[in-house]
Amino acid sequence: MYDCTTVYQAKNSSNGSCTAFDDDEKVAIRNQLTALKTIPFTREDYLRVKLALDRSHEGLEEIKKHILSQIALIIVNKQAPKPLLLVGKPGTGKTTLLESVADSLGKGKAIIQLAGITGSFVLNGNDEGYKNATIGKIIKAFLNSESKNPAIILDELDKVGISNYNGKTTDALLDILDGQRAMNFVDNYLETPFDASKAWYLLTANSLEGIPEPIIDRCDLMFMPEYTFMEKRMICEKAIKKHNDTSLLNTIRFTEKQINTLVFKYGTSIRNLKRTVESAFSLYAMNILEGKKTDEGRIYPYDLFKELTEEKQASPFTYKIKNEPGIAPALAVNESISSGVVLPIETIIRKNSSYSISVTGRIGETMMESIEVAINVLTNILNISQLGQVMINIPYPIHKEGESAGLAILLALLSSYSQIPLEKNTAITGALTLNGEILPIGGVILKIKTAMENGYTRVLIPSNNYNEVKQYPQSLFKGIEIIAVESVDQAIEHTLPKLLKKKIERENMI
Repeated sequence: MYDCTTVYQAKNSSNGSCTAFDDDEKVAIRNQLTALKTIPFTREDYLRVKLALDRSHEGLEEIKKHILSQIALIIVNKQAPKPLLLVGKPGTGKTTLLESVADSLGKGKAIIQLAGITGSFVLNGNDEGYKNATIGKIIKAFLNSESKNPAIILDELDKVGISNYNGKTTDALLDILDGQRAMNFVDNYLETPFDASKAWYLLTANSLEGIPEPIIDRCDLMFMPEYTFMEKRMICEKAIKKHNDTSLLNTIRFTEKQINTLVFKYGTSIRNLKRTVESAFSLYAMNILEGKKTDEGRIYPYDLFKELTEEKQASPFTYKIKNEPGIAPALAVNESISSGVVLPIETIIRKNSSYSISVTGRIGETMMESIEVAINVLTNILNISQLGQVMINIPYPIHKEGESAGLAILLALLSSYSQIPLEKNTAITGALTLNGEILPIGGVILKIKTAMENGYTRVLIPSNNYNEVKQYPQSLFKGIEIIAVESVDQAIEHTLPKLLKKKIERENMI
């Protein structure tokens, strides 16, 4: 395995100039690269990866099928594999899935963490004019994997930093992701071409936001799907079995209700779900060491489970939303902390003023588009050309993006225009079209859970998301009414019945 510390010993500390030892080091590294072997892909590789994926990850059939189809193409056509970019929410198992592929292939594996890299030199090396110059992470990956065609995992592509002074990291990535350029990859320290095109580059990202189009274009793009409830249950049960198999304690069993609760509360992130199972065993072991009663060998104790799953502290974004005209509680997901939040949509409409719009609250481009759609839908409903002076504020000191607040924005504006408050204790989520249809959104289970934790007794969700809700035992939704709507008219019926009543009374008078 390549030891990068030898490179640093090759520098003259007084002026950073090259020494004869530098040349020897370069020759040694070049010889190591030349000696690397290309390990052919075979049918056995295909079968081994298939077995490994089925063992390591529940469900995800489409992703698995796609990965196996790429391996089949590599074997049959003897072609270099195309880079695979797997996009999905944090904690959903993207990296572990790709690690399972890399390990089972047996061609050598290396992982390069891209988060925070702010210069191309980190990947493609420094030239010898720099003090303490060394080879970059790409060449190190080949040396450490001891193969010319390893699987190289490039983790967290969307968190790459940008430094024009040190050269853009994304430019260095293109040198390996573009097949033609990769055939003549040059590390700045070695200054000689190396064929880096035979490696299979497996990339992960939480989102496509901020990733340059040229990189996306050169990758085989796949989106990590949401696990079903039953798949999450199987993951949870497997984590429990793993801890039981390695524990010195007697087998600890969890009831079906306890497992369902763990999946419902923590299953939005597989990483969090596994971490919570680990915490359950840690809490159990701590109680044994402290001499407390635990009913060892039986069902996981009720009091410990309650301690494990109860909310330890309020969300840092907890905010009491008033039930007043112009205000609507919108359910959202804070990706940075993998948590749900209730966003207050605050609106004011001054009808007698000329049309203008003011939006505050760190709003992203997509959410701004949702606001524009909501305003257009509202003018169609009211059959007017313009609303007047419109002010929208969405507090909380976080960046807000996405289209799932579209329905809540519309209802808040309609409430402000009519001066009728929305029905009490009703949280809202759903995207809008100009025709007034409600489109499905992501994270619906997390959003319902957030509504419950914040004391809401009703929640509006898109009809197309209701199948996801039906996967879960309905006992988990005790205390909240889940209302599925497919149009703005249905949403108004459930949130502004007083407005609907006034409209009917006017029509009857006419």
